[in-house]
Amino acid sequence: MKSLWSETLRAFFMSGRKSQMNKTHYFDVVDSTNNKAKELAAQGAEHGTVVWAKQQTSGRGRLGKQWKSVKGKGLFMSIVLRPRVAREELAKITLVIGLAVSEVLDTITGVKVQLKWPNDVLIEDKKCCGILVESSSVNAEEIYAVAGIGINVNHSECDFLGELEGNATSLAIVCGKDKNLEKVMELVRDSVLQKSKLFEQGEFPALLAQWRKRDCLAGKLMQCVDCRGKIVQGIALGPDENGILHVRDEEGREYEVMSGDVRLAIADGSDERLQ
Repeated sequence: MKSLWSETLRAFFMSGRKSQMNKTHYFDVVDSTNNKAKELAAQGAEHGTVVWAKQQTSGRGRLGKQWKSVKGKGLFMSIVLRPRVAREELAKITLVIGLAVSEVLDTITGVKVQLKWPNDVLIEDKKCCGILVESSSVNAEEIYAVAGIGINVNHSECDFLGELEGNATSLAIVCGKDKNLEKVMELVRDSVLQKSKLFEQGEFPALLAQWRKRDCLAGKLMQCVDCRGKIVQGIALGPDENGILHVRDEEGREYEVMSGDVRLAIADGSDERLQ
């Protein structure tokens, strides 16, 4: 009986492990992990399903920007999320994911990681990670999001040339040694799912408070485009309870920025993009 019971337990735990493994889809090279994850989501892939790859041939960031991939050096992953929240709440999830990623990178590097609204993760004022969330709906009640996360993991300084020089960094540069891509993926996945659960439970105000402690723009002079398409220069006040960035100009007028390109303004009146 003891042997039969042991085998039963073993079969139970192995079936659970297999189920978890089946939620992770690995590709050596893929056009875009977000594209693959959206295909799976449309086919009914469950909450927490992950697509990850060592290289993307058509990776993209926000506003249609291309995300460059050096094979084997970066982590490119997308997570299918089916949060039980109202449709109008879903836009906040980009900040939740940014916080989740930043906490993982804190642990890996031992450095306090910064966040740049709405979707960039920075280490020592240099971009290390970008996030792209794309949402869709199955029907009027059921919504899902695909969270694309690209992390510079094992890049060296020579991988960041041209416009990236001096503006980008990697975990290997900060830590002085390479990191295991699969381990980083697992840590990020677990953190994102844990923070997503808190989001579902109505904890966004607490998550936002933690996000604000990492805000690299707060109190700085910046340029952006407001909700009406107007170019605004002013002091960044940080995101509000709906995740919308607020900026105050020199005349005291306040503007809302829901999305778009955000830049730090510099003394000569031009601007400097944080890559």
